[in-house]
Amino acid sequence: MTRKKEDPIQVLNEAVQQNADESTSDPTLTVNPSEKEVVGVFTEQIESVKEKETNSLIYLGPNLPGGRLLQSTVFREGIPAYLEPLLTERPEVQDLIFPLNEMINSQKLILQTGTAQYVAYQALMKGEVNNSGI
Repeated sequence: MTRKKEDPIQVLNEAVQQNADESTSDPTLTVNPSEKEVVGVFTEQIESVKEKETNSLIYLGPNLPGGRLLQSTVFREGIPAYLEPLLTERPEVQDLIFPLNEMINSQKLILQTGTAQYVAYQALMKGEVNNSGI
């Protein structure tokens, strides 16, 4: 049985709301005002992590000779400038760089015969050169 992934912000907000509801129905329970502040801080931190994950990219191709690029390398703020020569030399590398939050679906594309990602991965595995002969 697979467990549904819950949104942490929603879970925190529901917990605070439940606590607030319980405290209004039971005069012996009180809501600590700082709880809402703590939840606010956690919410901001979670949003920040989500934003970084959304902006992060991952290379899912094979390790390239000489350690030029390793499988599962994560780029947190776009593709770095030092990879530009490699991308010019081996344009199929670009076909194997995906948003981190789409990693699972991207891996499926790499395994699916006939997709551009499959062809790019196989070309890099075989060490084939691009059309310019480089």
